[in-house]
Amino acid sequence: MTTERAEQVAEALAGTCRSGIELAEELGMEIDEVENLAANGGIERCGCCDWWCEISELNDDGFCEDCRGAG
Repeated sequence: MTTERAEQVAEALAGTCRSGIELAEELGMEIDEVENLAANGGIERCGCCDWWCEISELNDDGFCEDCRGAG
């Protein structure tokens, strides 16, 4: 897993609710690889709304700022 590839995956997903499966198919990868590359690129899905966010924006429960305010 290269840093460049992780950045490419993170850029493709960040700020979207795009399916990791969709991107995996597009790039000819497995979903686990896409999720690992996304995490290496500094993003993960919000556990509530499923939008891809920077890891630093998620609280300990894995929720983004918008979802924390809605709870």
